[in-house]
Amino acid sequence: MPSLHATFHTTLGFVDDVTFVFRDDASVIDVKSRSRIGFSDLGVNRRRVEHLRTAFSRAMAEGKPAR
Repeated sequence: MPSLHATFHTTLGFVDDVTFVFRDDASVIDVKSRSRIGFSDLGVNRRRVEHLRTAFSRAMAEGKPAR
């Protein structure tokens, strides 16, 4: 299955890993976002994934590439 790995750097200097897996059997993109260190990110990864999901959904509805 095709996949994409990205890293995000927070304003405090932490690095988060995000992996997108494009499943061949469904029109679904699996997303995993996690902090490299620590036990809590205070919801940063969840908000990031929700922002990406919203942007992707909006772009698909408009027929434009997501930004």
